[in-house]
Amino acid sequence: MKLQTASPDQPGLLPAFYDVPDNMAAGEPGSIIKLEKVDAPEGVHAWRVIYRSQTAAGIAVPVSGLIIAPKSARPGANLPVVSWAHGTVGAARYCAPSNVPNPVSEFVGYPSFESTVPNDYGIPGLSAFLKAGYVVVATDYQGLGAGQNHEYIVGLSQAQNALDIVRAARTVSQAGAGNRVAVLGWS
Repeated sequence: MKLQTASPDQPGLLPAFYDVPDNMAAGEPGSIIKLEKVDAPEGVHAWRVIYRSQTAAGIAVPVSGLIIAPKSARPGANLPVVSWAHGTVGAARYCAPSNVPNPVSEFVGYPSFESTVPNDYGIPGLSAFLKAGYVVVATDYQGLGAGQNHEYIVGLSQAQNALDIVRAARTVSQAGAGNRVAVLGWS
């Protein structure tokens, strides 16, 4: 058996979707660089997105994440938004929660010796929020997925990323996202 010694951030472990040229980062925070539909439960629209945000130092960066909305949402619906701010999942780009198989799912608990998953993923209360008519967004944070140099525990950077994905959701007409926002998260 041959062991793979490649870095976890080498091509092949992260889809090309997450690659963003450096000159694409500048722009209005929350504006979308890339958007692609992803599989979602029945009655739900979901997109993997790369949007513009900034670090605590004000440096423009691309950030990846998910935008999830009930299919019943209409353009201009002004639905409330829940922004999921995930806890620690790793520091390599491939650790992005939007990069797991079936990222649009209920929360899968913290890994343990008995766990069948390498890390927690999914969104707590996802189906309940969608059923109640909320749009749910989930940032990966800069450097997980898109961007470089994950700013682990730099609260101002991560807060900016969690709010800028709400701005991004407002530009996706099918999502129907409005201005009322709640942030849910832990670490």
